[in-house]
Parts: sequence; structure tokens; C-alpha cells
Amino acid sequence: METVENSVVIDSTPSRVYELCADLDLWPTVFSAVESVAQTRVVENEVVAEMKVIDDLGESVTWCHWYYFPAHFYMGFEMLSLPASTVVLNGSWHVRPDEGGARLEIVHNFLPEMDAEAVATDLATVLHRGTERVLGELRAYVERERDEAAGPGVSHRPVRSAWSVSAGGDVALVL
Repeated sequence: METVENSVVIDSTPSRVYELCADLDLWPTVFSAVESVAQTRVVENEVVAEMKVIDDLGESVTWCHWYYFPAHFYMGFEMLSLPASTVVLNGSWHVRPDEGGARLEIVHNFLPEMDAEAVATDLATVLHRGTERVLGELRAYVERERDEAAGPGVSHRPVRSAWSVSAGGDVALVL
């Protein structure tokens, strides 16, 4: 079994980050590779989702089984439609508190077919690169959402001062 792990710290609460991750209907708005999502509830906190995706693997419709553990800010998944030469693809999205807000860790586990080492290396690279894009897009969405909630012209992102500040440190630029 091969494993690819990616993570990001997002300046938000773990509950808000998890809420955005778990809202699959919002994914086409947040993630550029997701064209559409249709989901069917299996039981409470468990769905099967059909997603139309355009990513480094091309354009495809993927089927994925998602199960949720909201009290732990944890989502597990198992791909039902697999990339070529892959026997199993599953993993998790887990949000935890972090000094900078919330850390989202995404793990992909996959088992390539026998004698498919080159495919495994390629798939690991594609999964890592695609997940980095997803994490960056989610962080940008949360920051944009926070800035819009603060009102027009207000930025909460620190900007290094070109002049010395008597108290030292960063200052916030308000436009």
C-alpha cells in the first residue's frame, strides 16, 4: 500500500474548516477541478457521491463513498471508480486544532496492480500535486470568506511595515 499525505494550516476554526470540507455540494464553488457533485445518502453521516472532475488525470466522473465523524472533524473515503492500474484508493480528511488555526490533513492510500511501480509513482505525484492545489484553494476560500465578512476595504492579513514601528512587529494594512 502506498500513502500520500498533504496538510495545510488555515487561519480559521477547526469546526469551520470541517464544515466546508464536509459540504460536498459546495465543492464546485471552492475547488476548480470539481465541475459538479451529486450525492446519495446511504445512512446518517454516510453518502455516495458522483463527481465530475477535470484534473491532472483528465476529465472523469468519479464515484466515492464518504463517511463522516463530525465530533472528530474526520471524513473517510473510498474511491469506487479507480484510476487505471489501481486496485484500492481510500483515505481521509482530518481537521485538528493548530497554533495557526486549523490543520487539515488529507491522506490517500492506494494499492497499485502488481508490476505497476511506474504507475504508482505517477499516481503518487498526481495525488500530491492535486491535493496541494485543493488545500491552497480551500485556504484561499476561507481567507476570502473571512475578509468579506469583515467588510469592504478591511484586510486581516499582516503586512510588513516599510517603516520601523515603535512596538515592533507586523501591522495590518487597511485600505
